[in-house]
Amino acid sequence: MSTPEETLFKVLSHKFNAAVDEFEMNSEDDRSWHLLDSRRFEILDSGVDDALKAEAFDRVLWEIDRIHPRAHTAYCQALEQRLAYTPAKDDIALRRISEVAYRHSGGSDNKLYKKIIAGAYQKAGKKSGFPNANIAKSYLNQKEREEIEKELGKIGFYIEEGNLSTDQKLDLIEEAIELIKEPYFRKAEANEERAKLCLAAVSICREEAYYDSDAEKQYSARAVQYQKCADKARLEGAKRHGQPYKKLEEAYKKKYRTDGGR
Repeated sequence: MSTPEETLFKVLSHKFNAAVDEFEMNSEDDRSWHLLDSRRFEILDSGVDDALKAEAFDRVLWEIDRIHPRAHTAYCQALEQRLAYTPAKDDIALRRISEVAYRHSGGSDNKLYKKIIAGAYQKAGKKSGFPNANIAKSYLNQKEREEIEKELGKIGFYIEEGNLSTDQKLDLIEEAIELIKEPYFRKAEANEERAKLCLAAVSICREEAYYDSDAEKQYSARAVQYQKCADKARLEGAKRHGQPYKKLEEAYKKKYRTDGGR
């Protein structure tokens, strides 16, 4: 037996279906937007279960695509809401969502489709062979990098502005070094940033007149090693991509001539 909420939802669904049928395919009729947008909020505010909401959003998506086939941003906005009502591990629905999100990627201004693909990928039970998995992974890596960069910014502020001891500053530098990692940073970039942090630690050690000089030497050595890894990664990248690397190789060997460039 249907609940009062479900009965009302069915009535509103029939009303929407009848009204939206009056708009022709590919008509781009702007009068339909009030109806489509109102229906989206109607679904969100209803007290029915997620399965009914997901089914109702499917009809809204169908109609947006039918009436406004080039309205990619609006389509993706509704698709994101549909994703929210899609159960985890419902891989058939999640794969379809990823596929239609990609089809509605539109122009370069529409970034939402990547977020939807990533969200569907995260919810999927089987990740192997998931459509557009490369886009999902790239998006998730970028979001993680943004979070890491925020944390690095906080660390830098605390070191510069905080009333911290030398040991506390060095502990924060070690925390920052741990945060900078692949795949969120490319190998060359990650090692170069680590080298800069070690050089910052060297400066901190020098500012403390009575600080253990061994720490300064250790950070200085680590800075050289990280920079060497960065230069090596760039050299290998040039070779891998068929770019001229002879001059890079000569510069690398000259810079690290004490070990023959190995």
